[in-house]
Amino acid sequence: MPEDPEFPTLDIDFSLIWSSETQKAGVRHADSLFAAGVDVSVDRLPEEMAAALRTCPVGGDVERPVSAAFFSGDAPADTIFDLPGDAFRGNPPGGAAITPSVGRYYPRRMISGLPDDPVGRTTPIRYLGRRDGRIAVDTRHPLADHALILSATVRDRRARPSRRQPIDWGARLADGPGMQACWRGRVTEFLSDDAFARPDEGRIPNSTRSLEWSLISTCARSGLWAICIGE
Repeated sequence: MPEDPEFPTLDIDFSLIWSSETQKAGVRHADSLFAAGVDVSVDRLPEEMAAALRTCPVGGDVERPVSAAFFSGDAPADTIFDLPGDAFRGNPPGGAAITPSVGRYYPRRMISGLPDDPVGRTTPIRYLGRRDGRIAVDTRHPLADHALILSATVRDRRARPSRRQPIDWGARLADGPGMQACWRGRVTEFLSDDAFARPDEGRIPNSTRSLEWSLISTCARSGLWAICIGE
């Protein structure tokens, strides 16, 4: 394929490598993204990595340390906030009330008293718990406490067909990773006492009842009654 060594377009396998701690052991993570048509001249990448990728051959690898701040883009420098106990608004219209669990993430719109967020009000915020009638939340990127390595393997290399709007590949790669890790080794409360309870507990929906009678009728007609209900 024709190459443009100054402004190449690349197909790249990105991997974001990081580690987290649990109460028992450390965990190594590798979150991957295949990016087709990366334009290193305009797309948002760490500067050192973009420079190395310009001349990286097909099959070659580039690996660089990267700060979690890179993935925050133009978002404000967030931090850990101490808020009044009623700042968590877990009563969505038409839905069941939500009791926050330590270590879990909730949409930013459920928490009042935070600075405006240009990324959007659905940005995930980590709930850290309640103490003395107040709550603490962590608004930083989920990867903020982790040392990060960004790895790139070039799969294809070709001349750039035309200019286009820049793509923030870092934001795409880091949208999700980090949320599965414990907060500073503290166990996340994924389950509650009634985690699997249903709002219609104890009631059989009409659709389910109809299905049950349909199965009984079919079994009776086909002579499989004993098999259906057990001997």
